Amino acid sequence: KSLSSKVRIIAWDADAYEDSLENVRKSMKIRGGGGTRIGPALNLLLEKMRSNDIAIILTDGIIDDVESPDIQRRLATIASKAASAVFATTVRIPSLPKLWRAVLIT
Repeated sequence: KSLSSKVRIIAWDADAYEDSLENVRKSMKIRGGGGTRIGPALNLLLEKMRSNDIAIILTDGIIDDVESPDIQRRLATIASKAASAVFATTVRIPSLPKLWRAVLIT
C-alpha cells in the first residue's frame, strides 16, 4: 500500500524561508549560507506543522543558538507535537531535548 505526503522544505541559515521540493530538485541548491541560527526555522516550522507530522532537521550541527534555553523549549515543543523528530547532522550533534533522534551522517 502506497502513502503520499506533502513535503515542506524550510531552508535556513541566519533566516528561514520556505522553498519547494521542485525548486530544490531542479537546481540541487538551496539559497543562503553562513551565520547559522535555528530560531527562525523553528518558528516557521511551528507555524506550519500539524500534529503527527514528521520533523527532520538536516544540518552540519554548527548552530549558534541551538543550546539556548528558548531554542531548547521550541525543539521540545516540536518533538512533542511530531510523530517523529530527527536531527540529522554531518559534523556535530548538539544537546537535544528528549524525543529527538540524532543521526550522524558520515
